[in-house]
This record gives sequence, structure tokens and C-alpha cells, in this order.
Amino acid sequence: MVRLQRSLAAVLAALTVLVACGGGNSSGLAGNSGGSTASGGSGTATSSSGSVNMALTDAPACGFDHVYVTVSSVRINASAQAGDSDAGWSTITPASPQKVDLLSLTNGALQQLGQTALTAGSYQQIRLMLAANSTDQLVNSVVPTGDAETALSTPSATQTGYKVVGQFTVAPAALT
Repeated sequence: MVRLQRSLAAVLAALTVLVACGGGNSSGLAGNSGGSTASGGSGTATSSSGSVNMALTDAPACGFDHVYVTVSSVRINASAQAGDSDAGWSTITPASPQKVDLLSLTNGALQQLGQTALTAGSYQQIRLMLAANSTDQLVNSVVPTGDAETALSTPSATQTGYKVVGQFTVAPAALT
């Protein structure tokens, strides 16, 4: 069990390193889902705002056949220290929660999560809000190689989001 926890920690650490913003052809968080709504942003880009597209990608991981997470929304803030109820959050909410097998997102494959307009400037924090597992359905889970599917315990990620701290810039009248 300790080995599984260490391996899972390595997978999540790799995800943290790989989550980033960029244009449509980069890895990390990028792209456009088309079926999303946003709050906190201005809706459309103006000369003092730009747009950010969100998608998810990952690197291969040894020891797992599948790592499933279900993203219910993505929150973005300019402050790396912003708390859950602090001002300044913009939210991208896909039309329905997106269940993603992170291990299928390799070699440039992306899972589109949505798009929103943001005030041009520097942003420091992204939070991936994950759906909660229920007793009758696992929406966040892992399948270790040669083993059975096991619930992925993500209490913080379902309550306050999986926190990704790192800077990206939204340029005026541009798509990031």
C-alpha cells in the first residue's frame, strides 16, 4: 500500500509540473472545449482583456494502467496566496464534469476544459475542482498495473481544488 501511495504521489507531482497555460499547440492547460461557461471573467475579450483556454495533459507513468480524475470546474486567480473565498476568482465550468484518464493524455493529447476572457495581466494560481467519489460510482480512481481499480482519495481537491501555483500571462486582445 505504501508503494501505491508513493507511486500515486509521483503521478500527481508530474501532473503539477505539467499543468501550464499556453497556446493551442502546447502541453499543459490549453485549448477550447466550446461547451463551457465562465464566471468572474468579462465573457469576451476587449482591448484590456485577453482569453485563456484550458485543457489537461499528462506524462506517462509507470505502475499504473489508468489514473482517472473528474474535473467539475477550473478556477483562476491573479494571487498565488488567494484563499477559497477571496476576491478575484474566475471560474470555467464545462457543460458537464469531464472524466479524464490522465494516462491517455500523452504525446500532445489534450482534454479540453473550457475558455474564458480574463483581464490582461499576470495570473498566479489555477485550481482544478474535482468531483467527489460516491459509494456507487468512482469518478476519481487509479488502476495499478495488474490490479483492481481503487478509489483516489482527493478530499482537498473536491472541496477547495487541486492547487497549481505558477505564473502565466494573459496578453491584451490575445488568446493564451
